[in-house]
Amino acid sequence: MNVTIKDVTAVKKELNVTVSQEELAPYFDKAIKKYQKTAKVPGFRQGHVPLQMIVKMYGTAIQYQEIEKIAQEFYLKAFSEKKLEPVARPSMRDLQYQPGSDLTFVVAYDIKPEVKLPAIKKLNLQKINPDLQEEDLNLEIDYLLKMSSKVVNDYTGPLGEDDFAVLKVEELDEKGNPTGKTLNNKIFSKRSQEFSEKDQALLLGKNTGDSAKLTIQEDGKDRKILATIQSITTFAKPDFTDEFVKEYTGGKFETADAFREELKSGLAKRLLRQSENSLQDSIMDELVAESELELPESLVEAYLDSMVHEESHKGKNHEAPKDFNEAEFRIKNRKLAERSAKWWLVKQELVEKEKFEVTEDDFNAYLTKVSAEDNIPVATLKQVYSKPENKGTIENMIQTQKLVDWIAGQSKVKVVKPAEFKLKAE
Repeated sequence: MNVTIKDVTAVKKELNVTVSQEELAPYFDKAIKKYQKTAKVPGFRQGHVPLQMIVKMYGTAIQYQEIEKIAQEFYLKAFSEKKLEPVARPSMRDLQYQPGSDLTFVVAYDIKPEVKLPAIKKLNLQKINPDLQEEDLNLEIDYLLKMSSKVVNDYTGPLGEDDFAVLKVEELDEKGNPTGKTLNNKIFSKRSQEFSEKDQALLLGKNTGDSAKLTIQEDGKDRKILATIQSITTFAKPDFTDEFVKEYTGGKFETADAFREELKSGLAKRLLRQSENSLQDSIMDELVAESELELPESLVEAYLDSMVHEESHKGKNHEAPKDFNEAEFRIKNRKLAERSAKWWLVKQELVEKEKFEVTEDDFNAYLTKVSAEDNIPVATLKQVYSKPENKGTIENMIQTQKLVDWIAGQSKVKVVKPAEFKLKAE
């Protein structure tokens, strides 16, 4: 086998392979003998057709049938002998073969690029403030109370932002005068996009029986209407009392103060996780934006293939959704695939450079942490995550966290409010 490597770009390579007739012969002989065992030829029992007859009758067809499989074996052998490490699955093309001649083919593959990392200390890192504010806790309780609200129909108070209203609708002419024509009733909600903010303001605060002149869109044209509130539906929010807490928690908590502390503890954990995740996102974002490298196309395609596979198996029985368009999906998600591929390369560069290793102690410590946070026995977690396919995922997470901690320890990290947290990739 003769192998030459052509440099197309710094990362894109081509392996040109020539396999001689002498090297192909054993593979063809093996294929022909295998075919001999099942060949059916009139006048001979199955498996007893003379080998030379098989060669004469089917030899050429068998060669053509087997040549691609043989080429695959030789290209894997070539990669092994040359100690080549493609960054994603190579692709074979230009396979040329005629009986009695040599086999030639080309394998296109990409290698890891040279990565020029930015100065770690100069990264503009940020994370969301993990400190629990009293306002955060109050909003959490208010949300819980809203979700526990009871529906009150025919409400007699003014229309509020969280309420619904049934509107009687009458047509108005261009001058704003009633035409006498009654239209279908409409349902008003602050969240409805049917009414402009200006028109919403004209209705909010009004009571049943009150009217307002509005403008709605129909068939791309403005239509003036007189809207009269026929009824209002509101949601009665309960008070955060001991009685509410007992009922809401099924007796697990007796007092509002005790439940408030429980909510406070859970929210504090969520905010801490949110802050940790935001720091990791910021580090990934900065490194991807500031690192310089030539991105291997095959790696991007590999990420897209994985995303397509996941998306196309979301439907019932892991079938693709009826409206799934793979071509459009690939175009829409290409930027994300490029960022993911670049982050993987940058991370690998840093991991190899700084020698971030994951030990068994690291693995056990991670399971202990998860056990404490999610109240799951360590033994149960070990049973699940000790499987090779799952352990690899956990080890990758631990490795990433070590990288994040190392970078954060060398850089200034700005603490910001959630609304102020921005990524370059957005």
